[in-house]
Amino acid sequence: MRDFDEMCKRVEEVVSEFTETPLRVESDPESHVVRISGRGFTPLARARNGLEDVDELAVMTAEHHPYWNLLYNCCQICRILLDRWESKLTKEEADEIRWSADMLSDMCKKMCKT
Repeated sequence: MRDFDEMCKRVEEVVSEFTETPLRVESDPESHVVRISGRGFTPLARARNGLEDVDELAVMTAEHHPYWNLLYNCCQICRILLDRWESKLTKEEADEIRWSADMLSDMCKKMCKT
């Protein structure tokens, strides 16, 4: 933990040297993650970025974890919503959301039977 804290301190020092570019440093000692983001890293961009990590987990554990399908379908719904955050959903996108929601419902029913 001490090494991680020291690394975070050094990263913040280096980032502070970039005075012309507003950068933000966030660290999560529990997960050992450091994130450096620039001006354009809005809450929407942050959500999209985080969704990529969640989607990767779902895809990498596909069929090896009992929840992968639930997570994957949640990601599909979230991806559509984030892509359309500032506009209206198309009929096709709404249909895709319904289909993914049906898959979630079916999986939940199957899980409750076991």
